[in-house]
Amino acid sequence: MKKILSLSLLFCMALLFSGCVGEEKDLFDSTAAERLQQTQKKYTEYLEGTTWAMEYYPIVSYTAPKGLGYLMLVRFNDNGTVNIGMKNSVSGNQYVEDTSLWEVITDQGMVLSFNSHNNVLHTFSDPGLLSTGTGYEGDYEFVMVNVPEDGEYVMLKGKKRGTYIRLTRLPYDTDFETYLTDLEQFKNRCFGSTFPNFAQLNMGEYHYYMKSVSSGMPETYPVGGDAITETTVHPYLLTQKDGKYYFRFRETYIMSDEVQQQEFVYDEEADVFRGTENAEYTISGEDAGGFFLRKMVENGQSWTMTASSSMSDKMKTYITELSTQYATKRFTFNNIVFLYDSSEETFKCRIVYRAATAPRNRTDIFNFTGTQDDATHVTLGYVGPANTAAETNYGQFSALVDLMNLLSQQFVVSPEGGNNFNMNKVRLTSASDPDIWFVL
Repeated sequence: MKKILSLSLLFCMALLFSGCVGEEKDLFDSTAAERLQQTQKKYTEYLEGTTWAMEYYPIVSYTAPKGLGYLMLVRFNDNGTVNIGMKNSVSGNQYVEDTSLWEVITDQGMVLSFNSHNNVLHTFSDPGLLSTGTGYEGDYEFVMVNVPEDGEYVMLKGKKRGTYIRLTRLPYDTDFETYLTDLEQFKNRCFGSTFPNFAQLNMGEYHYYMKSVSSGMPETYPVGGDAITETTVHPYLLTQKDGKYYFRFRETYIMSDEVQQQEFVYDEEADVFRGTENAEYTISGEDAGGFFLRKMVENGQSWTMTASSSMSDKMKTYITELSTQYATKRFTFNNIVFLYDSSEETFKCRIVYRAATAPRNRTDIFNFTGTQDDATHVTLGYVGPANTAAETNYGQFSALVDLMNLLSQQFVVSPEGGNNFNMNKVRLTSASDPDIWFVL
């Protein structure tokens, strides 16, 4: 009897199992080919009638020109054409634009293909350019790696070279040339090629100098570190979106596992770039106090003030009195120069003047000390005459004594170039009397 019941139970379970198998539904409502076509159509419609800033890097290299970033503006029209414009070294720093064809194709995923020749984009894949015979080695087909729903950015990857390229959505009617010219002017304001100072990257406890930012390939090394053995190169591009300027390294700048950042947005009020993920991380102008001294010590350059330089009325009285007293000996005051004598490891203050009896400049030289107190403060200290002429005139002209005493104090050093990044000129303001200041 038990055997009959066991067989009956097994028979019923078999019927139940066969019934479940027959009722199972397909995991997908369409085939793989149909799903690819749906995604292709979706991505095509996503790009049609839109304008983007393309942060284009031909290959992953750390030497110019192939390793540089090149900003292009791209407008995908809904008739299958695309407008691409740029203004950079490849175009001779002239604005160029061309129209060609584009489409989203399926090739082991979704691929954005610029499939007819475009005089802007395809320049980077022309092997005839550059003396190497390989050109810039750039791509013109890109795997669509990330297409987020919010539509603000699209991440691409070069099909051949594997370089990541970001598209940033812009208003459809963005004027390409105006946009690129505005960025060029902004770059010159913050990273001008004639600026004598470095920019500075500050991330937590890490502080790095950024040399040659205007080149598009900043060379960075730790503040206080070795500029030769510790230098690394980090390509970047600037973009503008919603009235804000963005600085983005090609790769994330990694100081440690916890301290890293790739993109910074410009804070106009503070005149610094702040990390988009951590606002405490900044790209700023170099510390003015440190640069004032470093320019003399490391670069061997000098700071000069003439009678026509910008200065406060109170400061001008000291210069005027010195000129008046020099005139009693038929000396004509020319300028004051601050410099560093590396052979003596001493700061110098040189008073340059011309004697009526001899058609050449003469100089009174005085030894000084120079100390950086913090990012913006330095203290200068008069030591004594450094040549015979200075010793003689210091004993005869009370204005020289007064000037040396005036210069022996703490000063606040600030940029005079219109922003914190440009220190072609600096202003020294007395820390104890703001009515005493002068520009060098």
